[in-house]
Amino acid sequence: MTSAATRARSCLLRLLAAVAVAVLGGLLLPAAPGHAHASLIGTDPAEGAVLATAPRTVTLTFDEPVSPAVEGAQWLAPDGSSTVLPATARDETVVVELPAPVPQGTSLLSWRVVSADGHPIAGVLTFSVGAPSENSGSPTAGSSSPWLSGTVVLARGLTLAGVLLLVGLVLFDRLVLRGAEQPPGMLRALRLSAWVAGLATLVVLPLGWVVQQGTGLAAVASALAWQRILADPATAATLMTAVGAVVAADLSSSAWGRRSESGHLATAVALAVVIGAQAVTGHTRSTSPTWLVVGADLVHVVVASAWVGGLLGLVLVLRRPAYSPSRADPGHPGPLTVVGRFSTLAAVSVAALAVTGTVLAVLVLETWDALLGTGYGRTLLVKLGLVGVALLLAGWNRLRLLPALAAVGDPSALLSRLRRTLLDELALLLAAVAVTGLLISSSPSTSAPPEPAATQLELAGDRADITLEPGVTGRNTVSVVLTGADGRPLQTTAAPTLRLTQPVAGVGPLTAPLTADDGGGRWTGEVDLPVTGSWEVQLAVRVDEFREPVGSGTVEVR
Repeated sequence: MTSAATRARSCLLRLLAAVAVAVLGGLLLPAAPGHAHASLIGTDPAEGAVLATAPRTVTLTFDEPVSPAVEGAQWLAPDGSSTVLPATARDETVVVELPAPVPQGTSLLSWRVVSADGHPIAGVLTFSVGAPSENSGSPTAGSSSPWLSGTVVLARGLTLAGVLLLVGLVLFDRLVLRGAEQPPGMLRALRLSAWVAGLATLVVLPLGWVVQQGTGLAAVASALAWQRILADPATAATLMTAVGAVVAADLSSSAWGRRSESGHLATAVALAVVIGAQAVTGHTRSTSPTWLVVGADLVHVVVASAWVGGLLGLVLVLRRPAYSPSRADPGHPGPLTVVGRFSTLAAVSVAALAVTGTVLAVLVLETWDALLGTGYGRTLLVKLGLVGVALLLAGWNRLRLLPALAAVGDPSALLSRLRRTLLDELALLLAAVAVTGLLISSSPSTSAPPEPAATQLELAGDRADITLEPGVTGRNTVSVVLTGADGRPLQTTAAPTLRLTQPVAGVGPLTAPLTADDGGGRWTGEVDLPVTGSWEVQLAVRVDEFREPVGSGTVEVR
């Protein structure tokens, strides 16, 4: 084995070791448990509820921990006046303190929270006190201007493009050129890629927070905003990307970084910092199992870099006559040699890209329906389409042009043709990277608030409609509506008795105390259901001194 090949293998082992350290670091970071993307599963009071007495708080329950936006929630009173209210979060629950007293009529609460993967979730809750009324307000769930959101998407795409080109050019230098003289323009491309990645990610830092919180750009000027920005774990990843990219480019363009063993090691560490930073935020940090998704994401970035950045390196090699076919000494490898080495590296990269991409898509999308049923899934299909066309070009180059190059005496014309197809392939991949910037900013969740668990019981001619909201394990709001045989609200002499039992798990009977909600046959209460499955419901209603019909049924708790 030649000394150049030995150095290339040694460099690759160092980079893989450094990336392994980055993987371990990513695994040690706290990850969000449970679901990949937060969804609202219940509210108290329930949506559209008509309450006899004014609530003191509004509780929003999600299926994973969330944090409220900086402005908490916006409350619109029945007279249309608007007030920003503070919100506090504890695990999966967000509590909004309402002003006292809440007036009679219909109120609207606009809320906004941020999930563990950095995506905002917003909505509007409507409830009434006493009786519904018209509300002249016009609430919004909070959103930033389209140009701000577009700027963040563009900046994320530029960050990823810069990272892929930087890492890929370094890999091309180490594994394909193997210490030979760099082609003209490669040094400039290295530095430009690093500065694009660094500056773009610094743009994402404040603007991404503004879009996340749904505020205006002026909010960034406040000390509270920067306190929250700097406290966000994603900020560390941003700074790691910016600093690591510039350091890696500087090392890779220096004689010490390219020639010495310690320079190779320092470059590998800087690149590992840049690569590892990509898995600290976004979908991979809130998707389980963490070890698999973080590992797959890091490998995905490395092999994508080898393909994208390597293409740019090969284009630069084929651009100047200094790399003519007649010059094939170790200091100036001929283009056929360079093309052959890159072809092997690209084939391995594409295979690894397909495997890791499939793993990430399956884990992040959660269901196959999300592929066509969400904007994230449809955007992913666009990206796959671009990559697929690029693969067709790559296949044409490998199966048709490379054999033709090896067979002709003067391959100059074919090399020029190869360079043009490589430019087309690179343009398609960079377009796919730009689409990835949109994917990073999108939520793949198809989760909608679950339907409440409900059942209808017969009560000796009368009827009881029972609803458990949100109908999942944990705290549920119970609503019981009693209707007489004549279709009117059923009057009772005492509060109904509601019991729930889960016979399979041996839980219960649990009693849910009920209180009159509006005096018109409607009763409400709360119950904590510890397990999923089919729960038996029994309701006893004291209609008068002599009659207490009992109805039984089942509800499915998810």
